[in-house]
Amino acid sequence: PNQLNINASIRSGEGVNNTIAVGAGGVIAPGGVATPDGVGTLTLGANVNAISFLADSVFAVDIAGNGLSDTLAFTNNAATLNFNAGATIALNFLNDYSPAEGDTWLFATGFDFTASAALSDLTKLTISGLDADYDYLLDFTTSGLQLTLTTIPEPTSATLLLLGGALLALTLRRQQQL
Repeated sequence: PNQLNINASIRSGEGVNNTIAVGAGGVIAPGGVATPDGVGTLTLGANVNAISFLADSVFAVDIAGNGLSDTLAFTNNAATLNFNAGATIALNFLNDYSPAEGDTWLFATGFDFTASAALSDLTKLTISGLDADYDYLLDFTTSGLQLTLTTIPEPTSATLLLLGGALLALTLRRQQQL
């Protein structure tokens, strides 16, 4: 369901940039229960200049398939999107959807990605809801904030066999020296 619980402040007024600060316990969940696939878009007006997810805040994203996810859409192309350390992007996979390597979702569009948080800042936030077999690439692209699913590489049988053989040879050599 749609949810906007900022648990902080919205600064607005003459001479003040209209900034949404999502504080501890605050949640933004674009949601789209009324849509057939269950995902939706939360569109922010041109008067919103920035959204900052502070520590212990959540951006909750429903995902219904490859490329089908909730989206935060800015209409002010100069707006910024920032995630502080401790913020979380919580993924919720709908309708028994099982993600696969290479699946990509666009979580936010229409903002100034060049003025938003540095790419290194994205490593300070938490992604929840992914199976342990998956890793991800979260990136600001010219299209917006994008997450691409990757798999954690498993060692091949040959590599394991070589490592086992090397360990056995090392053990035998140490026994001969004693």
